[in-house]
Amino acid sequence: MKQAMTDEQYHATPALSKSAIKKWTSKCPRLFWQATPLNPEYKPLETTEGLVLGSMNHCLLLEPHKFDDTFIIMKMPVKTRGVKWKAIQEAETKTIVTPAEYELAKRRIDALLSYESIKKMFIGAKFEQPYFWHDKDWDMLCKGQLDIIRNTEQGIVIIDYKTSGKMDTALRYLSSENLQFDVGMYDRLCRAKFGKPLAQFVFLYQSNKSGEEYYIEPKTIQGVDLDACKVATDLVGNEISKRYHEWLKGNKKAWDTEIQATPFNPIAGFYWDREIEILKPKTEEV
Repeated sequence: MKQAMTDEQYHATPALSKSAIKKWTSKCPRLFWQATPLNPEYKPLETTEGLVLGSMNHCLLLEPHKFDDTFIIMKMPVKTRGVKWKAIQEAETKTIVTPAEYELAKRRIDALLSYESIKKMFIGAKFEQPYFWHDKDWDMLCKGQLDIIRNTEQGIVIIDYKTSGKMDTALRYLSSENLQFDVGMYDRLCRAKFGKPLAQFVFLYQSNKSGEEYYIEPKTIQGVDLDACKVATDLVGNEISKRYHEWLKGNKKAWDTEIQATPFNPIAGFYWDREIEILKPKTEEV
């Protein structure tokens, strides 16, 4: 099914997403379960400054006609989005951004669209599309929200747009294991909703610092790399599905496991994806 909904409604819908799968690879199963709306006790994270600015960037680039209905430009008496800012925001029905933030965002979008190759990516595309599907392999409701999607003669092309104030960290993400789950879930979405696989995935990263508007890093994934992403996603999704259906049957220990920390990884940092199953010692039959 596909329907118009707010970001809050989309994120609250109990379905498996690429964001949830990435939490599985970086945290233990119990923490994954606490952080997914599949869990009835799930509590969404509070809106951060980064989320607000990222949302404004997406709106100005992909849905500029919705800006006035979503945001309000206002000078604020505080510099950061702390307690005072939150109190003022709660009195508003729209998300507050400052004049400086708005002007910087406009310069950023102008810089991005100054590249003809990037502008061509948007031709014939659909923007900010939420999709839901029942994954037959996993027997689970899944979801994905696409920034930019194009249905070409060569196949489905998906473009993901992100901004960051720390481009060094962002570029490490492009080489990390997390990116493969973005791609793998998008491929499953394409097969379920359009009846054909993902042909190409383009990741656009842009600096959100003032003076770095033209600092843009694209990454394209296709061919063999795309196949590797699919395999990795299948393996993790299978494990999540197995535990989820155990939980549905009433097994309260479905998300429990003994965890051992892996050594420090300069790309992903500390993560907790090496699981040690608690096994009873085997006894030899006499």
